[in-house]
Amino acid sequence: MGPRRRPCGGVQPLCRKVKFTKPPPFDKKTAAGELIMTASRTACSHFFTRGGGQAMEMNYKSENRQLTITLTGELDHHAAKGLMDSIDRCMEQNLPTKTLLDLGGLTFMDSSGIAVVLRAKRRMEALSGTLVVVNIPRQASRVLETAGLGRDVDLV
Repeated sequence: MGPRRRPCGGVQPLCRKVKFTKPPPFDKKTAAGELIMTASRTACSHFFTRGGGQAMEMNYKSENRQLTITLTGELDHHAAKGLMDSIDRCMEQNLPTKTLLDLGGLTFMDSSGIAVVLRAKRRMEALSGTLVVVNIPRQASRVLETAGLGRDVDLV
């Protein structure tokens, strides 16, 4: 088994890097001698699985204080808590002035997605930044519009 990677300080998911601008530093070892990778502010992936085996993936990249978070898979209550924690950590590490939440890869979203979007919006307000939700699939758009999120969040 290769090195365990926790680049975002994640408690739940183990992460894997998807792109680097420089070689990743391995600066910590576990008691078992496994290497743990430190955070890279370039790109990261998180995988969330649920009981039925359906997976949700979160990728992010940060450039010029703009954070782009891309979600893929099913966003339901099984994945929402871990996803919110990971988004919070990404925002804390990168301190963006603008965050794009790309929902284009979602195949399903329930009302838990509303909580994810609202929490990301509150976190960006705390950082004096803006949140824009882009590439919203039809089903997810209905969920967000029914909740009236268009009044509070930029939905593109």
